Amino acid sequence: MHFRGHHYRYDEHGRTQTKQTIGATQHYHYDADHRLSEVRIEQLNKTERYRYLYDALGRRIEKQKLDREGKPYNRTRFLWDGLRMIQETGPNHPTSLYIYTDQNSYEPLARIDTDGNQEQHIRYFHTDLNGCPEELTDENGKILWECSFQLWGKRIHEIEHESVEQNLRYQGQYLDRETGLHYNTFRYYDPDIGRFTQPDPIGLLGGLNLYQYAPNGFTWVDPWGLSCFKIHSRIKESNKLVKEAEITGKSHQSSIDHLTKQLSLNNKNPGIGTKPIGHGISEARARDGARVYFREINDSIIEILGKSNKANQQTVINEVLKVFGRGA
Repeated sequence: MHFRGHHYRYDEHGRTQTKQTIGATQHYHYDADHRLSEVRIEQLNKTERYRYLYDALGRRIEKQKLDREGKPYNRTRFLWDGLRMIQETGPNHPTSLYIYTDQNSYEPLARIDTDGNQEQHIRYFHTDLNGCPEELTDENGKILWECSFQLWGKRIHEIEHESVEQNLRYQGQYLDRETGLHYNTFRYYDPDIGRFTQPDPIGLLGGLNLYQYAPNGFTWVDPWGLSCFKIHSRIKESNKLVKEAEITGKSHQSSIDHLTKQLSLNNKNPGIGTKPIGHGISEARARDGARVYFREINDSIIEILGKSNKANQQTVINEVLKVFGRGA
């Protein structure tokens, strides 16, 4: 396959075997479970090799740079909480502990770096609407790292203001700078072509296109590399719901956005929990009184039907049930 100066070859299992670019060729090797186990990068006068190790649950726990004899001499280790990477430790950067916006979220909130002198530094993430980091700042708001991206996650312009490296990308993704691939829990994602390097492990349950990340990278997310979810708003179908959503947004927009992002990650119990209001419609609740009314259409689409605060809660519930209560 050829795409924008890149040439790809695939093996009999549909896995990317080689990726050829100007000046370099990457060769991919897989283990018996179809996980990327080693990469060999051939450039003009040198060859580099990297090895990747996984635990029994398929989570990557270590990556190694190998010497000419195949012995590891540069290791980066990862610790996990469920399917979220919460810590990385490497030889060329401090130990980093990751904190996310919610207990079920893959959107990063902050990271705590511990340097060689055991001093801790808190860095804060500033993300796009899809949860992809755009900036990293210190406690005083000073920008330490910033990056702009194309639609499918390819870097346009990256700046490390104080040699602070930041490798989180789309939710659930970690950039391997040696290859340019994003580790996406159960697969690897190539931002150069906006698709995965391997077919979907769950087959057609993840969609007809076995390599597709999502229909688009703005409103869909796929933190595991298995299947993606879409948020579809139907609020504009009622002028009254639009008006009440505008009122709610003036005081509770941050909480509304957080609830919506959690729903996009297929977290049906965000914030302080949800409760049904009838006709298959549920109310997601935030601690400050923000409410999002939603309905699950299938395994990949969630409809947003209304937004409220404590003051207009019953008004919005009545209108949501009136407009959508018959399964419209």
